[in-house]
Amino acid sequence: MFKKVTFFVLAIFTPGIILTAIAQSAQVKTADSLFLAGDYAHAKIAYKNLVNDTSKNGIWWNRMAFSYYNTGDYETALTAYHKALDESGFHQIGLGFQGVYVSKRLDVNSLKFEDMLRSDGFTGLTQEDFTNYHLDLSYFDLNAGFFYNGTTDGSNNFYLGGSMYHINKHEETFTDTGHYYMASRLTLQAGGMVPLGEYNAFHFSAMHSRQANAVNTVIGGAYMLNINPDEWSPTNLYLGTWFRFGDAVIPYVGLEFGEFRVGASYDVNVSSLKPASNMRGGAEFSLIYVKRPVDPNAKKLNCPKF
Repeated sequence: MFKKVTFFVLAIFTPGIILTAIAQSAQVKTADSLFLAGDYAHAKIAYKNLVNDTSKNGIWWNRMAFSYYNTGDYETALTAYHKALDESGFHQIGLGFQGVYVSKRLDVNSLKFEDMLRSDGFTGLTQEDFTNYHLDLSYFDLNAGFFYNGTTDGSNNFYLGGSMYHINKHEETFTDTGHYYMASRLTLQAGGMVPLGEYNAFHFSAMHSRQANAVNTVIGGAYMLNINPDEWSPTNLYLGTWFRFGDAVIPYVGLEFGEFRVGASYDVNVSSLKPASNMRGGAEFSLIYVKRPVDPNAKKLNCPKF
């Protein structure tokens, strides 16, 4: 029996450079007074009126975001936090947390052992003793991560992220004879997109993870060609290859059209096991749907694709 309850917390922080000084007006003083008094319902309205007039003030965006957050409007708060970081929307930083409560139970009646099988058949009887076993196990698991996504001019894209799993290194054992603690897992990722022309670009990415002595590193890229060509509704062809160090070469082909992207890849085994595997690996297929904005004049945001 296995139960897991997961919850998420998302926060955005702003190492902001304040773009303009706060004007000493009655409107600003009113907004600041409401904010400092904890009247976030009215403070968010006051700051919203301010940023409509002067949208480059990082303090106003930040305080408006905090007010929206404390009144339960998390989506608007997230947008405002991003504005506080960078009004043009070229840079974004995200910080996320994940909490998991796990409950496990060891059903000894379902276990099968070698001594249950005798010359006269399967008896279902064993000499194994579960007296010193904890048949029920529960724990809280904590994970956290960050992600930065940016562009220098709106046409390119680069990103960097990191996450840590099993931060609290929970105990995972059913016996009193030994103690096993889950090792934390660190994952780092980075990548970007560089336009090569009006209708083509190069995407690249890398990921590295480590848990105890298990290490996995993947790096590669894909060439993109718009075969329409149509800038607003392109049909993009992707051809690329990724390398998993010490294990496999992974060729990839993909096609993006409308709001869909389909892809296929195959792991070609190049490790020391290739004589046994005959270099065969696993095939993977993907289907991705991304909802496009209805307004054709909406601001375009380059998001990571690999």
